[in-house]
Amino acid sequence: MRAWIVAVAAVVAAPVALAQPKVTAEIGAPYIPDGLQLRLTEECRIESSGSAPDAHLRCTPGLGWRLHDAATGEVVYPVQGYLPRDLEWAFAGPGAVTFLAQRQVSIVRLPSGETTELGPGDIEQYRDAEGLPFKAVVWTLPRNAGQPTTVFLLRPDGTLSDSIDADMRRVDYTRGLGCREAAVLAAIGAENLPNSTWSKIVRLSAAEEGRNLCDTVGHDRLAGLGSDGSWRRLDPKSFKAIGSGSFATADDALKAQ
Repeated sequence: MRAWIVAVAAVVAAPVALAQPKVTAEIGAPYIPDGLQLRLTEECRIESSGSAPDAHLRCTPGLGWRLHDAATGEVVYPVQGYLPRDLEWAFAGPGAVTFLAQRQVSIVRLPSGETTELGPGDIEQYRDAEGLPFKAVVWTLPRNAGQPTTVFLLRPDGTLSDSIDADMRRVDYTRGLGCREAAVLAAIGAENLPNSTWSKIVRLSAAEEGRNLCDTVGHDRLAGLGSDGSWRRLDPKSFKAIGSGSFATADDALKAQ
């Protein structure tokens, strides 16, 4: 019995040594601008039972993300510390990025690293949308019940628009439903904003009072007036033309199957 106890004690006291942090994931273009790279770094340690040679490298989530220069590997942001592992981002070109981490929104100017903290909020990115005057919609959540959300547009030059009037409470905050991009565009009335592709956009809304936009926006119909004077049906998620058909009037486009 005593020998068994000694053996167990030896296993419990197995040597553990810290190892260099390890980059376990890298993200580059087209998800972030050329020349930049996001790297996920994890904490590592070396474990051994004490009888060589059976050492193992164990890496566990613990540090987080950093933005690096893709060519030199130098850290761009943050110079000290890491961004949380649970991270979302929206770039406005190489000069500015909005981060969402632990439900907190911040805007970072690059390469200076100057940061503006917006507080609790959310973002929705529109990297490939057609003609929109922004790269992302950024909104802060009310701190008290009954207060409105504050909504900004992140422009391609990295600046924020003035706040716009939009009821983001009607947007479903659950990710992965496939309707969220369209719901945010409907909530901010993006069809009424200047568009570099469509000189006019008309929306036939299926919204119902009291219902979440994600329940109805899939039934919205949109039509855009192109530079050739014809109307096209538009995808409510991206404002891209659906199919190759063109129509003489907005009504014809909205009614098209």
